This record gives sequence, C-alpha cells and structure tokens, in this order.
Amino acid sequence: MPTSWGKAINVMTNEEAGRAIKIIFAYVLDREEIAGTGREEVFTAMALDMLKREIEKYETAVVEEERKKEKNRERARRAAQARWKQQQEDAYLPDDAHEPACSKHGKHTQARTIKNIDIYKEKEKEEDTEAEKEEEYISCSEPLSGASELPVAEIPLNDNTSFPVYRRDADEYAALYPAVDIDQELRNIRGWCLANPNRRKTKRGVKAFINSWLSRSQDKAGKRDAVPENPFLAYALGEKDCEVIF
Repeated sequence: MPTSWGKAINVMTNEEAGRAIKIIFAYVLDREEIAGTGREEVFTAMALDMLKREIEKYETAVVEEERKKEKNRERARRAAQARWKQQQEDAYLPDDAHEPACSKHGKHTQARTIKNIDIYKEKEKEEDTEAEKEEEYISCSEPLSGASELPVAEIPLNDNTSFPVYRRDADEYAALYPAVDIDQELRNIRGWCLANPNRRKTKRGVKAFINSWLSRSQDKAGKRDAVPENPFLAYALGEKDCEVIF
C-alpha cells in the first residue's frame, strides 16, 4: 500500500479504519466490492480504483510474459523440427555424396556425387508417392509412429548422438510431474548437456537422468507453491499465543 493510505487511515476512527482495511482486503482476496458507511467510503473508493488499475496492469504483464514464453517455445519447436529434418536428409544421402573432389579424381568423384544425389532425389520422390498412396487408407486420427514423429527435444549423449524425447514421452512425464513445465525442462536438460559435454549421459543412463532432473524440479515447484503459514490468522483464531508468534 502507498504510504499516503496510512496517513489517510490515521485520521479516521478505529472503527472507520478497520472497515476500510476489511474493504480493501475483501477486494484484493475475493474481488468483492463492499460499500463503506463513514469517512472510509471516499477513501476506499479511491483506493479500489487504484488497485483495479494496478491489478489490470499486473494481469496484462502476466499475459504478455506468457505470450513471450509461448513464442520462445514455438521457436524452439521449429528449430528442433529443422534439425530433425536435416538429420533425416543426411541419413538418406549415400557416403559418396559427402566425398570431396580430389585433384587426381576430382571430375570422376564430382560426377559420381552428382549422380548419387540425383538417385537420392528420385528415391525420395518415389517414397513420397508411396506415402501419399498409403495416406488414402490411413485415418488422420491414427497416431504417428516413432519414425515419423518429430521429437519434442533431443538430449546430446556422450557418444555425440542424440536421444529423442517424443510427445508421448513428454505427456507421460507431465502426468508424473504435474507441477513441472516439461517442455521447458527438457530444453533446460539439453542446454545443460550442451554446456557440459564431459558430463553427458550414455544411452542406457539418459532416461534415469531425465527422471531424476524432473523429480528435483517437481520437488522445487512444490516447495515454491506451498502456502506459507499465516501466524496472524492462527493468533486471531486462538490457535497460537502471541509469544509463539513473536
């Protein structure tokens, strides 16, 4: 509360000040608007008007912050999709497509590379055609297989490969750790692995590492969201003595 409110309350009687405080807290806690009956009526009308503006400003800031987070999540998803697509393309290219043209056999190597790339493109067209035919018999509601589904995140491993975490796995983590933003924590895990290459996990140990990370995040979220004890309410209800509080 602004200090000017205290000056205004000091000139009221105890009854008026008490009613004013109750009116203010009724609005802050429950959005309940109570009319005053004395000098506090004008004071609380101005105070609530100020509170409404501050609350609206705060809620707007919260919405804007959430919009920024969603924008960052979408940007991260697009980046992951681009990496996944590039990995799929690289996996289909034959080894000759990556060979540099040497001085002795430069023309032959280059011609073989171009030929291999053409073969790859033709194979890709054939696969696309077959996929279109299959789509005529597959329901749109059928879940994607692990081979065609884009991962939510890719966790770098100690052998320089990546462990993909798919949406079905992320949804299962979300059910196990409801207080955790799973997508963001997976990005945090990826960032930690990129920053600590010597401490990356193996294929066998990465799942245990992810679960351990999310479990700690769940515990932290639970402590952060826990409602602190209100000693003043306990005293008002006669549950504690003032000596215990102070």
